[in-house]
Amino acid sequence: MTRERGGRVVCPQDHTDSSKGATSPTDLQAIEAARGDPELVVLEGFHVLKHAFRFGAEVTHVVASDREATLRLAAALAPDVLDVFASRTVVVTEAEISRVAPHSHTRVVGVARRPRGDLLALVDRPTGAPVVLLEDPRDLGNVGAVVRRSEEHTSELQS
Repeated sequence: MTRERGGRVVCPQDHTDSSKGATSPTDLQAIEAARGDPELVVLEGFHVLKHAFRFGAEVTHVVASDREATLRLAAALAPDVLDVFASRTVVVTEAEISRVAPHSHTRVVGVARRPRGDLLALVDRPTGAPVVLLEDPRDLGNVGAVVRRSEEHTSELQS
């Protein structure tokens, strides 16, 4: 469970105050390097990271310029992944976030490994869960809508 103390989210797994967090130039370097690595993808923004965690992506790095704001968002919008955000988010400066992810409105950015595998095996898996493939999307704002709808559809199938 998460408790609020003085307007701050208290992280249950480590009992730390959410306003604190380590800083790491290594994480920033990983984000910059990921842009040129076909095995990795940069996840810009809270919502895309939230969905990555929910869908089991292998997220290797998460940085935010305001860890407390990120944890408040998670507590309000995604309590199921709050502990993941709390344990994985590293604090960087606003200037550093702007440098590595100038389009991230929520000021949180991550890196994940692209899943490997056979596309046909993915489509033909026995779970029956939908598979969505987007090739070269032009309006990244629509990607979030596709993910949200896919998540809703998956929930409907499980009910």
